[in-house]
Amino acid sequence: MAQWKDVVHLIRPAPVKTNGVYSADLATSPSRKLMANQSSVSQREYYDAAAVSLRPEVKFTIRTRDYQDEKFLMWKGNYYKLDRTQQSPSGETITFTVIRLATSKVNT
Repeated sequence: MAQWKDVVHLIRPAPVKTNGVYSADLATSPSRKLMANQSSVSQREYYDAAAVSLRPEVKFTIRTRDYQDEKFLMWKGNYYKLDRTQQSPSGETITFTVIRLATSKVNT
């Protein structure tokens, strides 16, 4: 694997119950800074996802041992939801396909 060149923040939302609804602000939730490799979503993957109204933006690969089942991340000031995870055949890395969120506020 090439040298890790991107920094991502994996986020574990801290939900708060308001009027019976759990929500979280990713901007104030606990996060961990990790090194990753960013790559593009393939054209086929993009169009397959678009067929079911999803808009995958990018992929990130990290070491499997660094993943703790987070569902959100921040990269370059934008928040993303992990849409799909895929472990490498060797089990050493895991790749996330992510979808950009319009805001840091999410329902949990």
